[in-house]
Amino acid sequence: MIPASRVARSLVLMLLVALAGCQPPGQTGGEVTLARRHAGPGAHPTAPAGEDPPLRGGPFLPPDQPAPLPSAAPRPSTSPTTSPAASPAGLPAPDAPASPAALPSAGADASSPAPDPSPTPAATPSPPPVASPSPTAAASAPPPSPTPVPTPRPSPLARSEEDRVDDEAGYQIHVVYAVPSDGDDRGFDTDGSITRSVYTFDDWLFRKTKRQRLRFDRSGGALDVSYVRLTETDAALAANRRRLRDAIERGLRERGFRHPQKMYAVYYDGTNPEVCGGAPWPPTVPGTVAALYLKGEPGCDSTGWTPDGVEMTYREFAMLHELVHGFGFVPRTAPHHTMEGHTSGSYADLMYTGSETWIPRVLDSTKEIYDHGRTDTLDLAKSVFLTPSAPDAAPPPIWSTSVGSP
Repeated sequence: MIPASRVARSLVLMLLVALAGCQPPGQTGGEVTLARRHAGPGAHPTAPAGEDPPLRGGPFLPPDQPAPLPSAAPRPSTSPTTSPAASPAGLPAPDAPASPAALPSAGADASSPAPDPSPTPAATPSPPPVASPSPTAAASAPPPSPTPVPTPRPSPLARSEEDRVDDEAGYQIHVVYAVPSDGDDRGFDTDGSITRSVYTFDDWLFRKTKRQRLRFDRSGGALDVSYVRLTETDAALAANRRRLRDAIERGLRERGFRHPQKMYAVYYDGTNPEVCGGAPWPPTVPGTVAALYLKGEPGCDSTGWTPDGVEMTYREFAMLHELVHGFGFVPRTAPHHTMEGHTSGSYADLMYTGSETWIPRVLDSTKEIYDHGRTDTLDLAKSVFLTPSAPDAAPPPIWSTSVGSP
């Protein structure tokens, strides 16, 4: 018979272990890691220092990466749509369409931590007074980080089926809302959905770079968004599958959207049976159109737009992902290049693709594409589509081939 004292001590020890949150010997916290990498609906795992909280919902794939198995969640493409090899990213890749997963629920700010599930106490005690720092401490304290200047956000312009007069000359990104000949016009070019989404990911990029923004085409100070009803039906265009981007580019060029210094960010309000987006990937896949397929499968239309102009949802990350593909990234010369234009560095990277769920929250965790200091591979900081431009800024590889004859 075990003495009562030993039983009592055992119970006390077990209670102390439980209260301390200790793990039995041999466990490594794998379940926590799994939850962090495969966040389900409503999950909001804690982001590492310096990173934004991940998107809520999932699982996610790059817009240009087709889903390996049927899934209710949309995924972005991972490789250029015109690329012969399937692109692997879980987020939107320029040339490979992908289906997006369920995005974070509307209203939550992706840049703020998840709310504490515990109930708020009836009365919150005042915090204790904070002692004023000594002159010496104040002098040694680092200066506060500058507050990012938000993108100017004028109201959307009235509908135009043509490229308006540009505020500035030079390389720019022109935004297009395109629908198939028999498609529903949901008015995303005039109701503020597209402009708010563009401003949101432009601000995100500004925070992640050395205060650089995308050089968007503006007219009268406002984002210039053109409306185009294509000549082909939704079914005819969807039959192109992962090469849908090419068909959209041909349609736009026929309508005169072929400026020698413009990349086109196209929100296509139509379907695709495999992916949620596509883009060029020069020099392997030339082109000037980076596209999202708003009704692509599976579930590309379920994520919606940023709810508040601040929170980054799948749709914002996907379009930015595709545009960066169009600028030539990730090049084969990058240390962690994988699967036709992606990086295997971290599932949190904008241009990641691989076996893990895509949970974008950083631009470039391994100095793969931005301000990396190497001369043997492309540097996004030196793209002509970013402003302010670097002294040695250059267009994407084989740009003259992508633009073609006027």
